[in-house]
Amino acid sequence: YQMFTHFTEAGLALPQEQRANALGTAGILLSSEGRALVGRRSTKLATCPGLWHLMPAGTVDKPDIGAVLMAELKEECGLLPTEIEDPEVLGVLSTGEQQGGKPEIVWTLRLKLTEEEVLQRCHESAVDKGEHDEIAFVRPEDVASVASSYVDLAAAALSFFARTAQG
Repeated sequence: YQMFTHFTEAGLALPQEQRANALGTAGILLSSEGRALVGRRSTKLATCPGLWHLMPAGTVDKPDIGAVLMAELKEECGLLPTEIEDPEVLGVLSTGEQQGGKPEIVWTLRLKLTEEEVLQRCHESAVDKGEHDEIAFVRPEDVASVASSYVDLAAAALSFFARTAQG
């Protein structure tokens, strides 16, 4: 029912209070250079194919939300929780119309690793290499100018992060 209410035309037409509202979690993963890791979702995926999204990200399917995000970190990026410095919850954001208004807990995840080290780990150690066709680092403040190529949540989260980081 959750998939029906978020990803079908009939499900999206239901009033919000009648939908099975899943919970997602995502991280703004920052390299030592201060840029955020994003991945272009595979065109073979049913959800938001071809759009850029935060890495890591996933649906909360266990009681410990932080543990779910850390599992996604290993699966999508090949990184370990011990490599994150002081993870912080940035906020709870809506995925918007694009994903049926699902709430998403967004974290700020800072690394001591360089962009080159992270990309190498993603290519060599990630468990799920089929979820993203391409990965890159972006400056959060630059995302607003290309927001249409991003999953709504990713664009909103990166823009929000950029505004709060400025002061």
